[in-house]
Amino acid sequence: GPEPDVAGFNINAAGVINNIFRNETRSDSLPSGGLVYSPKENLQIYGAITRSYPNLNIARNSFGDPLPLQQSRSGEIGVRTQLLNDAVTLGVAAYRITDQNRVVDNPALFNINTLDVNGNNPRDPGLQPNAPMGARVAAGQFRSEGVEVDVNVQLSRNLVARFEYAYTDARVIADTDPALIGQRDGGAIRNTYTAVGKYTFSDGALNGLTLGSALRFTSDRYLTQAMGNVIGVVRLWRPGAQRVDVFATYRFRVADKYNVKLQLNVDNLLKDERAVGMA
Repeated sequence: GPEPDVAGFNINAAGVINNIFRNETRSDSLPSGGLVYSPKENLQIYGAITRSYPNLNIARNSFGDPLPLQQSRSGEIGVRTQLLNDAVTLGVAAYRITDQNRVVDNPALFNINTLDVNGNNPRDPGLQPNAPMGARVAAGQFRSEGVEVDVNVQLSRNLVARFEYAYTDARVIADTDPALIGQRDGGAIRNTYTAVGKYTFSDGALNGLTLGSALRFTSDRYLTQAMGNVIGVVRLWRPGAQRVDVFATYRFRVADKYNVKLQLNVDNLLKDERAVGMA
């Protein structure tokens, strides 16, 4: 069959953390790879795998001992095609992300406030030896799986629209509390809808000016579960959010030599507090 259009694999090896305050350095290799196969001109099939450290802050237990870094492994496969003389571009992708070494509480462990297993005093004699037990450990593991669909439409020479939908199922797959395993990961958004439109002026005094707007909607967001005083376990949710952004871009040349781009963004025009942090 035809050879892949693009294929690659690379390893990034570097010092990941250098904490000058604690004189700590950790290094590791971060392999990543991607492959794109194009059986015909207007069709691309691709896949990619990556490994990363999403949080480079060094977490510590109650004794001040460093915990292993949080690690993330991800994989994605997808297909993209161009239709109607490239006026429409359609993309569909599926992905899986696994995070491990998330810091969670283990109530069965001794901390700096408690006596050790031999009944000796805690390391810090100034703290109360009868304080509750419990310590932080890097034992949490979470998995996110989902599908993304995007459609780009060239409605005219100057007008472009983009529509996106993303579905994410994020769950706990390892925790010190067995009751949490299989539960939804708190804070993850399950459904996200996005519509973006922009118009570019190509003639007259406004030549080079682009005006656009983006609308984003999310479904209700599961946060966590708590024990109620009367009705038992209660699941807490955050209502869905709506976000409206507008932007303007102006491109021009200076002295017929330099390309200049000016851009103005106004985010969350509706001032919806629930939309803070939406990408």
